[in-house]
Amino acid sequence: MEVAITIKNADKNMIKAIKAILQTQPSLDFRIDTIEPKLSKRTIKAIKAVECGDVIRCKDFEDFKKKVLE
Repeated sequence: MEVAITIKNADKNMIKAIKAILQTQPSLDFRIDTIEPKLSKRTIKAIKAVECGDVIRCKDFEDFKKKVLE
């Protein structure tokens, strides 16, 4: 029996959980391939801005407008 599972953006904990579930069924053959997405320069810059605290956090767009116009 072959099982094909596709999960996008799975972290290490999710992969460990899937492996643990699959090991309970020794009759199943399984293979897990992981693909690390390549981040764009824009995404890397946005992540660094969030980590530095240079980002305005808002509940919704109206809250954003109030904070920007202050």
